[in-house]
Parts: sequence; C-alpha cells; structure tokens
Amino acid sequence: MRPGAVHVGMSTVDPDTSRQLAEMHGAHGSHYVAAPVFGRPETAQQAKLFVIAAGPAPALEACLPALQALSRGIARVGDDPPRASLVKLAGNFLLVAVLEALGEVFVFAEKARLDRLQLLQTLNDALFTSPVYQANGERMCRGAFSPAGFQLALGLKDVRLVLRIADRLGVPMPIASLAHDHFLSAVACGKGDLDWTALSEVLREAVGLRPA
Repeated sequence: MRPGAVHVGMSTVDPDTSRQLAEMHGAHGSHYVAAPVFGRPETAQQAKLFVIAAGPAPALEACLPALQALSRGIARVGDDPPRASLVKLAGNFLLVAVLEALGEVFVFAEKARLDRLQLLQTLNDALFTSPVYQANGERMCRGAFSPAGFQLALGLKDVRLVLRIADRLGVPMPIASLAHDHFLSAVACGKGDLDWTALSEVLREAVGLRPA
C-alpha cells in the first residue's frame, strides 16, 4: 500500500493479528484500523451493522464516511487496533452464551412438551425484549439452519480465539469451554456449514430427540 493509505480490517481475528498488521503498516508508512462488525448478511444489506473501531485517530477519521455508510452505529474503542478485536470477541462470546442457553432451554421445553416458539415469545416479552434472543430462538425452533447467516464452523473459530486469549490472561471461562465442545461436536458431525444456531441440534440429539 502507498504511504498514508488506510487498511480497514473488518474480520474477527486474534488481537495479536491486529497488532502485527498495525506494526507492518506502520513500518511502511501506511495505517491499520480494526473495524469488526456485529450483524448478519441481511443486516449488512440494510446498512445496519454495528462497527467496533480502533486505530490511529487521523486514519479512523478518514475511513468514518465509509463505515457510516454501512452501519447504524460505530463504537470507537481507542487508538490501538487490538482493542477492537478484543471487544468483538467479547461480544461474540456473549452471543455464543445466548445460543448455548437457548439450546438448553428448548431441549428442556421439548422434553416437557411445551411449545418452544410460544415459550420463546413469552420469555422474550417478560424478561429480555431482545432481537438476539428472538431471531436466534426462532431459527432454532424452526430448524432454519440453511442458508447460514453465520456458519457454525466460524463460531467454533471464534470460541477457540476467546479461550486462547482467556488462557493467556488466566481467566477461566467455563461457558465458553462447554460451548466449544458442543461446537466441535457439531462440526465433527458435518454441521459446520450450517448456521451457528444449529448448535441446538447437538443438545437435542444428546437426549434422543430427532433432528429438526
């Protein structure tokens, strides 16, 4: 890249990768901005992604118009690109925890002969009012795993990144460890290309329920 150019990285990567990219660009007079996003493909089509951005202030200012054009909001989390990667991985872990919890409660409900969609709507109205619970829960209940909005194999990659960083920091993350095993089982059973909400199928099959 020419001196002064800005490379905007929007993938979910290890913070060390962001750091290395920033150092490489700095050595050649260019700049690196980490700007991973929250949102599925349909969210991107509607220009409603949420961007987590970090990088040198002048470089970040230069790319703001492009980021604003595809997003509903931008959180600027500092000058150091790895910070954006850390925030994105923290958010992805929370999403994984939601999937794990939804999968477990739906198995509980199905075994108890409750209507899963009705349960989802009731609890979402009573407790959460969250589009994350609603959208992912509906996918699980309907078995709508293809086409994938976010592939299960990519979810496994992100959980591995979270656990790797947690290990470096000396932070136990038992929910992440549990979800990792379920994601790994799903990928091993050939579900890696399905939407990551198909995590619920591993839990259903473990108690003898037929695939959705």
